[in-house]
Amino acid sequence: AREQKQRKRNLQKYIPDCCNAIWAVLKDMSATEPHGPKRRRLQAETDVLRRVCDGSLSAATLHAKLAEHIDKIDTDMALEYQVQQGIAGAARDDVLIAPQAPLHTYGPELHANVAVLRLLQGA
Repeated sequence: AREQKQRKRNLQKYIPDCCNAIWAVLKDMSATEPHGPKRRRLQAETDVLRRVCDGSLSAATLHAKLAEHIDKIDTDMALEYQVQQGIAGAARDDVLIAPQAPLHTYGPELHANVAVLRLLQGA
């Protein structure tokens, strides 16, 4: 848990620098006309540069979205960690789905992450 907080803190530390660098590139790109097939296709597929030109996208918006994404990823990683800890530390109980009868014998075991299945074989 402490490592995850430190990782999140380190990522948040770089948000302003990343936003400033991305914003500078977007500003420069929006100031010039597209002059290549890749740039024309990019501009046709996305409206990011148009949003930079008309002011609906700002450096503050980039900052907020990047911080939101870091929080989302941190939450997802924490949930994944908890699930892994729960699976590794969970109590294992034997569960019988079918009653054991003299007519059946058990075959080979099939192992999975959360269960071990023993297949029934006819006697």
